[in-house]
Amino acid sequence: MFGPTPPQIPSEQKCHYCGRSLDPQSASCAGCGTSRIPPIIESFSPAANEKPALNARNATLILAAFLAGQFCVAAIVGFVYGFGEAIKGASGGASSHVEMSRSFLVPATLFGFVGGGIAMIWLSRSLLKEALVDATELGAAWVIGRGRDIAKGLAIGVIIAIFFIIPATILRPQTDEDSLGPLARMAITPGLPQIAWLVMALLLAPPLEEMLFRGVLYGGYRRSLGPTRAAWLTTSIFAMLHITEVIHYLPAIFAIAGMALLALRMRLRSAAIGPAIAVHFGYNFVIGLEVICSTLFRNGRG
Repeated sequence: MFGPTPPQIPSEQKCHYCGRSLDPQSASCAGCGTSRIPPIIESFSPAANEKPALNARNATLILAAFLAGQFCVAAIVGFVYGFGEAIKGASGGASSHVEMSRSFLVPATLFGFVGGGIAMIWLSRSLLKEALVDATELGAAWVIGRGRDIAKGLAIGVIIAIFFIIPATILRPQTDEDSLGPLARMAITPGLPQIAWLVMALLLAPPLEEMLFRGVLYGGYRRSLGPTRAAWLTTSIFAMLHITEVIHYLPAIFAIAGMALLALRMRLRSAAIGPAIAVHFGYNFVIGLEVICSTLFRNGRG
């Protein structure tokens, strides 16, 4: 009853790689030479398989880098420009404060926006890596997309801008130039300021802002907060950052929000950021065309 326990017969073991039966007395597979001890599988190794997550925290950090980059570069440009004006003042060629602030506006705004974009792209690539080309709703979708989706996005942006411009032209009140925001002031000032504004509106803002708001920011907030809150939060932040440009005609905020929501819709339907950039570009293109026509009309009357 309490006799010796019979020896346990080991169950047959097979090689994890080639599937052959293993010799119990051998330390490796006779067929492929693989060790009997299974190697550490990469998918079970947190250090080897860990990928930086695109979440609300990282997305907000990248947004902060975008804004801080703009502020810091603009401050540096302002310091350099102010130092140059101080030297001119010492030699008797100082300009008035108003002239100085207006001439400083263009380089500070342009280079500040470029600096913010560089900071945003650099930090995104440093933190996210694979998430940038993840075309799902949880990724940034930094991919171009199909040509027909880009063409559709361009048409959508043009249509939104046309429907905004018609009532805006009729209802928008006349405002003093000094009370306008920096971008609006650049837009209506002929010459270099207007050219710089067009460069920002057509070449810089569509790709940089879409990569940030409809790409990184939406993907991060979507993972942490869900689709509905992510859509409204990113759109609200985008609209509020443009509030200084529409403060004298608040209905314009609805056009900006509508453009942002349709750009997001194109990004989600096409699984790419390219069509969203096209929506933004089409919208800004019509606005830019209206600004140029208005400038030519004013100059013709003058």
